[in-house]
Amino acid sequence: MLDLETMGNKSFSAIVSIAAVRFDPFTGETSGTFYERINLLSNTKYGLNIQADTVLWWLDQNEHARTELTKGINRDIRTVLIEFSNFIKPDDHLWGNSVRFDIGILENAWQKVFNDQPIPWNHFLELDVRTIAFLKPEIKKNEPRTGIHHNPLHDCYHQIKYVSKTIQTLNPKNAPAH
Repeated sequence: MLDLETMGNKSFSAIVSIAAVRFDPFTGETSGTFYERINLLSNTKYGLNIQADTVLWWLDQNEHARTELTKGINRDIRTVLIEFSNFIKPDDHLWGNSVRFDIGILENAWQKVFNDQPIPWNHFLELDVRTIAFLKPEIKKNEPRTGIHHNPLHDCYHQIKYVSKTIQTLNPKNAPAH
């Protein structure tokens, strides 16, 4: 599961944090995490954009979400993307809350930073969280929210819960026995 926090909602938006969690979609079991905050200025040197309306949106979010943007070490986007490429395996499915948003923005950042070198994941293995949620919207709606909204690691865990529950209801023969 992948989640980004960005400074825009367009294709070449600046990324301020990346999180990814390996998980089994049939059980919801997790097995590894990646989470890094990115220096906003390092995005701009590669031509990634900051949208004023998104900055204003962030200013309206709760204090915990805003603090996540600035606290701790914020690293260079190139370094973080290299580390992400080491985290993801070629046969991993990459789930995003829309392949156009999280995965698309990540791919565009990769292309800008690495001058059109191939992405480190298999695009045939990209999966869409929103499509799964659409199939059984009541599961997402009724899933209790924990953690900080707009903290990408917390968002990944939340998405994993309702994706996994939805898959289990759609494909009960692969669901774990209780």
